[in-house]
Amino acid sequence: MSIGISELLLILVLVLLLMKPEKMKEFARKAGEAFRSFKEAKEDVEEAAQPVKEAVDEAVAPVKEAAEEFKESVSKTDNKTKD
Repeated sequence: MSIGISELLLILVLVLLLMKPEKMKEFARKAGEAFRSFKEAKEDVEEAAQPVKEAVDEAVAPVKEAAEEFKESVSKTDNKTKD
């Protein structure tokens, strides 16, 4: 059994209602820091993966081109046999 979004939001609201204002400020600050850290890590991973993505795209390009040519030749052959 897993917790859905609505259940998680309900738990979060209840926790926030039970916290003291000082604790809520600290919680919000830490949550902001966590989100910022996650965003920075995501950007670092994307930046590190960019050269790999470019290399894969470059390596796959000839295969895509060959597949397109094959598809066209099959289509032409299929059209000739229907006539």
